[in-house]
Amino acid sequence: MMDNLEAYLERIASSLEAIQAQNQDIVMSLEQIKTELNWVDPLSAMWNLKSEIEDIKSSLDSDLSAILVSLQEVQENTFPQ
Repeated sequence: MMDNLEAYLERIASSLEAIQAQNQDIVMSLEQIKTELNWVDPLSAMWNLKSEIEDIKSSLDSDLSAILVSLQEVQENTFPQ
């Protein structure tokens, strides 16, 4: 049972690391868009920002779903009914 718990916790940690990496990508994307706003057509930059945000949201939703599944599995295995 502890091996299963450890495996689930490792999956959760991996998902959290992926989210942290995505947060770093978000910061870099926002810095790039800030530069574009200064040098390029603002409307174009806004569409790029919208697209980036949608991509990030989709990716974060996927990672958070994976964490939720792992937590549910931990709960089911730790406290069987």
